[in-house]
Amino acid sequence: MALRRGYIVDLLIVGAVTLSIFFLAGRRVELSHGYYKMRRRCEREKKRKAKNDKLAAARRQDAAQRQLRAEKERELRKANREKMAATRNFKVERAAAAKKERARAAAALAAEKAIVAQKKANDRALKKERAAARKAEQQKQRAAQAAVLEAERARAREELAAQAVRDAAAAALNRERADAVQRERVAAAAVLARDLRAAQDATAAADAAAAAALELERAEAVHREAEARDRREQDVAQERARAASTAAAASAAMEEEDASCVVCMEAERSHLFAPCGHLCVCEMCAALVMSGDTKCPMCRVPATQILKVFT
Repeated sequence: MALRRGYIVDLLIVGAVTLSIFFLAGRRVELSHGYYKMRRRCEREKKRKAKNDKLAAARRQDAAQRQLRAEKERELRKANREKMAATRNFKVERAAAAKKERARAAAALAAEKAIVAQKKANDRALKKERAAARKAEQQKQRAAQAAVLEAERARAREELAAQAVRDAAAAALNRERADAVQRERVAAAAVLARDLRAAQDATAAADAAAAAALELERAEAVHREAEARDRREQDVAQERARAASTAAAASAAMEEEDASCVVCMEAERSHLFAPCGHLCVCEMCAALVMSGDTKCPMCRVPATQILKVFT
């Protein structure tokens, strides 16, 4: 019993010591845990401070770099402004020089145009003078040609008058001959009728008179035919003489003067007006004139007909 009581006491003592040991060990553990916790907190603070210092240094470096970049940008903008100002000045100077050059070119062009205009005016005046001189010369030539044609026409008229006189004399001679023949035939018919009247009875005399009257009518018909033939021959001769003289005068005038039409001044002259005989128009202008007032463009004499001339 006493042993058991001693054992219990020992157990109690051992338990108390064990509890004390455990209590002390736990306290130490708690103390060591707080130390380590504080140490870790300090390390974290140090790290945070180092990080903040590093961030502050980076911020300061960034600010310095930004300031440097701003200064560089300001210098670059200033240089650009100076460059742009120089470019503007250069453009203004170049524009002023170009304007002066354009003004000088415009003045030179105006002077050249004035020279060309003066030259054209001189050329036109010279052309007008030449045209006037040429027109005056043509008028002189036409007047001379008109005089020549008038003389030729007068000569042709004289020849035609002489030919008409000769034709009239020939016609009168032919008429006299026809009258003589007719008188001879009438006398022969009268003698024949007288002989027949003496030899035959009244019926035979009537037949002879009828035959004589028939013979007289035949003689008169022959006489009229001769006169008509003489007149036709005279008209044909006059027309041929007139056409020959007109064609000769027209050919001579065409050889001497310009062969262009006096109306259109382009086509060749090919038709003449009768009775004046002027060879002065082409075929188309001749048709236009004959469809209008039918007057010759050169002498204004009314034309009765128009003839084509073959050269």
